[in-house]
Amino acid sequence: MKNNRKKSAISPVRRSQFPPGWTEKRVREVIAYYDSLTDDEWLALDEGARNTENETLMSVPSELVPAIGQLIAVHEKRIRKSRKKKTARA
Repeated sequence: MKNNRKKSAISPVRRSQFPPGWTEKRVREVIAYYDSLTDDEWLALDEGARNTENETLMSVPSELVPAIGQLIAVHEKRIRKSRKKKTARA
């Protein structure tokens, strides 16, 4: 029997790009930290997140997550810009 399947083209492996200040080492350390947590430690983190001031946890439809992420990025950019202006004046 002859195999008529075409070989799939495998794209070359691309080096992952990390956000500014992040490296592969840092990502691995964060993963290792969270992998090492016990159930009680996870619960404590979750409870602590709910008690954070000036932040709100809420359930949103998945299709809105990208738009919400963009809104947060714009908000953070404005805050950084505002802080730079205040620093320049001082």
